[in-house]
Amino acid sequence: MNDTDDETGEERVGGNLNKVDDVVEKVANKLADEMEDDIPSLVKIFEKWKRLSVEAKFTTPEGLMLAKASNDRFMKIFKLYGLFNFLGEAAFIQRLEGIKANKIKAAAQK
Repeated sequence: MNDTDDETGEERVGGNLNKVDDVVEKVANKLADEMEDDIPSLVKIFEKWKRLSVEAKFTTPEGLMLAKASNDRFMKIFKLYGLFNFLGEAAFIQRLEGIKANKIKAAAQK
C-alpha cells in the first residue's frame, strides 16, 4: 500500500510520524541524561516539584520533556525525585556526588 488515498489521489499525512516520534524521544532521552548529571539543576527542579500537584509537575518544561523520554529514563528521574524527598536536599546531593565520583573513577580505571 502506498501513501496516497486511492479515491482522491491525495497523499496521506503521517508516513514519517514514527520517525519524528523517535527523534523526539532521542532528544528527550539526551536531555534526561543531562538533567541527571546536573545535580544543582536537578535539586532546583525537585524543589519546584515539591510545591506542585502531580498534574502540575507534568506541565512544567521538565515534566513535558520527561513525558517524551523513554520509560527507563523517565523512571530514573522519577526515582531520583523519590530519593530527594526521602533523603532531603543535603543528603541527596551528597549521595549523587558520590555516585558521580564513582562513575568517573570507574571510567578512569578502564
